[in-house]
Formats: sequence, structure tokens, C-alpha cells
Amino acid sequence: MTEPSCYNPGVPVEPRFDGDYTHNTGQIKSFTILDFFIFSLSLLIPIIIGFYQGWRRRHTMDFDEYMLARRSMSYLPVGLSLLSTFLSAISALGIPAEVYKHDTLWIWTTPAYFILSLATAHIYMPVFYHLKINSVYEYLELRFNRTVRTVGSSLFIIQTICYMPIVLYAPSLAFSEVSGLNLWGSIVTVGLVCTFYVTVGGVRAVVWTDSFQMCLMFASALVMVFGAMTTIGIKTMWDSAHRTERLLFLDFRLNPTIRHTVWNLVFGYGTTLLALYVGNQAQVHRYLTCRTLRDAKNCFIPRAVWISCPGYILFGILSIIIGLYMSALYENCDPLQTKLVDNSNQLIPLFMQDILSSVPGLPGVYLAGIFSGTLSTMSSGLNTISMVVIEDFIRIHLKSRIHKDKERLISQIICAIFGFVCLEITFLVPRYGSVLQASASVLGIFAGPLLGLFSLGIFFPWVNEKGALGGLFGAMAITFGITTLPTNPQEKSPLACISNCNVQAFENISNIALQRVQPRTTAKPERYEGFQLYRISYMWYSLTACFNCIIIGCIVSHYTGSRDPKDVDPRLIVPVLDDIFPFYYLPEHTKKYYRFGIDHEGKFEKKILSTLFGSKEDVILKSPKDGFSKVANSHSVSFETEL
Repeated sequence: MTEPSCYNPGVPVEPRFDGDYTHNTGQIKSFTILDFFIFSLSLLIPIIIGFYQGWRRRHTMDFDEYMLARRSMSYLPVGLSLLSTFLSAISALGIPAEVYKHDTLWIWTTPAYFILSLATAHIYMPVFYHLKINSVYEYLELRFNRTVRTVGSSLFIIQTICYMPIVLYAPSLAFSEVSGLNLWGSIVTVGLVCTFYVTVGGVRAVVWTDSFQMCLMFASALVMVFGAMTTIGIKTMWDSAHRTERLLFLDFRLNPTIRHTVWNLVFGYGTTLLALYVGNQAQVHRYLTCRTLRDAKNCFIPRAVWISCPGYILFGILSIIIGLYMSALYENCDPLQTKLVDNSNQLIPLFMQDILSSVPGLPGVYLAGIFSGTLSTMSSGLNTISMVVIEDFIRIHLKSRIHKDKERLISQIICAIFGFVCLEITFLVPRYGSVLQASASVLGIFAGPLLGLFSLGIFFPWVNEKGALGGLFGAMAITFGITTLPTNPQEKSPLACISNCNVQAFENISNIALQRVQPRTTAKPERYEGFQLYRISYMWYSLTACFNCIIIGCIVSHYTGSRDPKDVDPRLIVPVLDDIFPFYYLPEHTKKYYRFGIDHEGKFEKKILSTLFGSKEDVILKSPKDGFSKVANSHSVSFETEL
């Protein structure tokens, strides 16, 4: 006799999948020797790349080569490195799980990435690139003072040390409990491999291994999509998504306490992404290694090759499709209800074994793709931490300059030390619920205020160092309270059914009458009587922190003596009305008013629209240390045309 459907009582259960799937056997499959071999090979290749880069340049490996590749990298590997650093294992595990537990609204993060790419490439990046600085936090000293620089650098180090253990622990835990992969063995192995090739090969090893790992991540996602398409079918997946009401694309509600809406995914999450590409040395470091500003821009909005922005959009769409296929396979036998998995982070490893285990080696390919995201994020973090320590702590406190060879050796030692520190902290990481939400909380506390700090410097020339520090610490205090005090009300999730489970295979399912399980969250949240700001969605954390930093910073500067904008180096300020379409069409007297008396003469002959996809010439600008000239062009005061 056929059981009724969870969603339409009286209608036979659909879809029904026969075979050795976990909902039929109650047993979780393990990796084969071939899978472990492929995974081991994916760890060996970065070691080879790191050793090769270190050996090839062993006679010329000074600090500039080790950390910046002498600013000679092309945009193709740098763009892939930018993308792989951001698309960590958190994205690969979290996005499909988000679709499975909720809906497809995550698709709205793709236009957010496009907006941030424009903002980064044409507002913030030219300032940093033209100054020829090694550490992005050097800008804070040029704009404010050394104290602000030290604080910004310290916050970056703390943020990275808090974030990298999450990136390492989450996939290791997910695969260990579902596929038999040893938890601490995988953590230690991946951590040591990453520390080795970053320490030996420097930034070239990081960029080229990131490029390899990004290709591997895309390959693993495509393998999963085509495997699911063959097993489940497009029509079955689409019909299931309709039945379970996961196909949600339009939610324009303005309530900031709702977990996901179009608004907080585009503007809230977009601000989080922007914060990573502006105030995070791990991302800024990548485009500072490019040989020209044109190449740096092409990492985001390329003319000939689709890299960072289209790459994120493609990976996001593939991850959403994987989540829809996963919901179709487990539509009538929810692994969370049957306790096959403990949390949503383990859904992808379970789905991987159900879909790919019939072809030997494919689970190993997908495993390698997931951990490639971990390696790329960790390698970028370790490489940039060592640079920040050298540039922002050692160099500025020593009266005499260290020899470049010794600086390179010191940076290698620092990289190795922080690699072991992150491994130690990983052992203290608890079992997170949603890795997406956990990472957003960490980034909201640190990245959001840092974005506000850089925005204060770039857009508000009257803000002084007291306002900068006041805004930064005030925003951090507010954001910390939001993220650590009361939790957000839970959202109603799709129905979780077990009507198509093999009851005999699950000891915890005692009654076949449990065919219709209510939504995973049915209890109406209690009325919250506290400060309503604590109820906002985690997607607003970074945007709220950025605004708080700007508002507090402007107020503190006003009451402590605002800085005269005429005393600010024009290279450190972006006149938005002159640089951004369509504002540069405003009357000249309007634009002049909002330059706040800063002399940008000769700076606006070329409009941003003409350089959106590249220009015929780039401008190289001298460091502020070389002196201040009155000839200004494109965020600088001294320039030469680059062919």
C-alpha cells in the first residue's frame, strides 16, 4: 500500500527513490581507497607548487618577492585567487544547506557581488593601488595617525585568527561524522599542508595554488550537479521544489528582523562582501600584486576573461541547484528528522555519498573540492598576517631597516607560528549550527567596523583620528552586543517529512504514522521586550556596523575639533560626485561644494564610465614618502603614463 504524501494527503508519495540510498538502508557510506588517494593528491599538488616557487626563486627571494611577487602578477591568477579566498568551504557547505533548510532567496547575493565589484574596482582600489603601499592599513596612518593604523592591523589579525578555525573545522567535522573521515587527522593534515606551502613559496605559491583550487572547486560542483541531474532529473527536482515551497525569489518585506529578504541579501550581505574587499588585507593584498591598475580592475570586472564577479555568480547558482536536488532526494525522508545527520552542515557530505558513490573516485573529487576552499582561505590568511606583522608592527618600531633577506626569513617564521596557532584554536571551536551565520557574526564584528573606518577616511575629509577611533570602537561595541546577546527569532522552514523512510532501518522512527512532520520551527517566537536592534537579521550586521562607525566618527570629530579638509592629502580622498556615474553629470558648482575645498585640479578629465571595462592607459603614482607635488591626476599628485 502506498503512503500518502506529506504535502498533499491522499496523493501517493512523490518522489520515491529506490536503491541503496541512506533513507532506505539507514547506513552511511564510507570513502574508498581511491577517494582517499584523490584527496591526498589534491593536498600534494599545493605542496609541489609551493616547493617549486620557493626553489625557482631561491636566489632572488627577498621580502618584496615573497610578499608581493614584485607586483608582477597578471589578472587571471589573481582574479581566481580573490575568488577562491572568498569562496571557502563555508560557501560550499553552507549555501546548499541554506536552500535545503529554507529557500532560494540566496540567489540575490549575486547582484550584491556585482555591486561590490564596481565599488571596489572604481572607488577603493585606485586609492590603495596608486599609493603603492604594502599593507592596506598604512593608509590609516597616512590619513589619520600611527595609532589608528596599529588598531586596524590588530583587528585584522584577530578577525583572521577567529575566522580561519571556523573555515578549517566546519568541513572536517561535517565529513568526519558522515563519511568516516578522521576529524582531527584531517584538521592537522590540512593545516600543516597549508602552513608548509605558504611558508616555503610565498605569495606566488598562494596565488597559483588558489587558482588550481578554484578550478577544483568548480569541477567538484559541476560533478555534483551532473551526478544529481542523472540520478534525480531536472523535472523531479523542479516539481519537488514547488511542492516544498523552496522556490522563493521575491521577498521585499522591509522588516529588518526577517532572516532573509531581497533587501538584506543585496545591501546587507553586499556590505559584508565589500568589507572583505576593502578592509581585509587578505583580499587587498591580491590585487596589489597586479602589474597594473588595469589588471587589478580586471580581477573584478574583466574585459576578456570572466573571473571574480562572474565566477562568484556561477558558483552561487551551482550551489543553489545542488541544494534543490538535495531537497528533492530527501523530500520524504529528512536526514535531520531521522538523525542521520546532527546538523545542516553535514547534509552535503551525506548527499555526496548518495549521489556520487556509485562511481569510484567521484566522492574523492568532491571532498578535494571542499577542502580546496579551506586551503585557499587559510593560505591567504597566513600569508597576509605575516605581511601585516612585518609592515605594521616590526618595521615601524625599528629605527634601522632590516635587510630584505632577513625580513623574508622573519615573515616565514611568523607564517609558521600563526599556522600552528590557528591549529591550536581549531581544537577549541564548538560545533556551530549554521556556518554561514557563524562566519557572518565574526565578519560583522570586525569587517563591518573596518569598512566604516576606511570609508571615514576616504569620503569624510573633516574626520580626525579621535573620530576614527571613536567610530571604530563604538561600532564594534554595538555589533558585539547584537551578535552575542539575544538571538534572532527563527524563521518558518519547509516541511520535514519521513513518509518515504525505511522504518526498519531507523531505530529512532518508532511509528509509521509520523508521515507528516510539521515545519522544523513551529513555535511562535515569544514577544521580545528588549531593544529591538538586537533582533535584526544577521545579514545586517556589517552594514549596521559600518553606518554606526561613520555616524559616531563624524559626531566625535565634530566635538573634538574637525580637521580642515584643505590639510588632507588629495590622494587619500575620493570625491564621489566626480568619480561615480551618474553624479559626475551634476553642475560644476554642486560638485565643487562637495569637494570640501580639496584641490583635485586636473583629476577628472577621464570619467569612470569610459574606464569601466578598462582604459588605454593606467597611472602609476609615487608613494607619499617620495614627497608631495601639486600636479594631480587620478588620486595622486605625481604620475607617469604606463604603456
